[in-house]
Amino acid sequence: PQEKIKVTALALALASMKFDLLKHDPGKVVVFDVANALSFDGFTGPYIQYTHARIMSIIRKSAITSSESIGLGGEIDVGAFKEEVERALALDLLAFPALIRCAKEAHNSAMLCRYLFDLAKKFSSFYENCPVLGAEEGLKSARLSLAGAVVLVLKKGLGILGIVAVDEM
Repeated sequence: PQEKIKVTALALALASMKFDLLKHDPGKVVVFDVANALSFDGFTGPYIQYTHARIMSIIRKSAITSSESIGLGGEIDVGAFKEEVERALALDLLAFPALIRCAKEAHNSAMLCRYLFDLAKKFSSFYENCPVLGAEEGLKSARLSLAGAVVLVLKKGLGILGIVAVDEM
């Protein structure tokens, strides 16, 4: 619908500006480049929003309705993971609470921006190398849980930065 397009476009525009300003370390000179800030590739807010929307699409396609089944409050069976990229992504999620504390204590939003960007890149690598919906049932469930945990962290991190995590693009 036209209204949803307007709301999403506004969220993307605001994310591009906010993220571009927050991604710089304190005390650094900031030069705002509109073309770079609006890019869906690279160290930008829209790239992280796109990753969030991509994961939400995977979750919708999975037809799972229980939030517990996709890592939204449940446990992830990391024992099912055989690929290094799966384990690395799961370990990165564990760093989120400590990273938030460090960024808060240092008054440095750039730390959170870098973490979210790195997490989005690692998810993209995971998704390219590890089929989620096409995996065997036990592995599929574990990978969906991992994707659900990533989407939660991205949403929470973007929210801390004052950026809306869009579900569709």
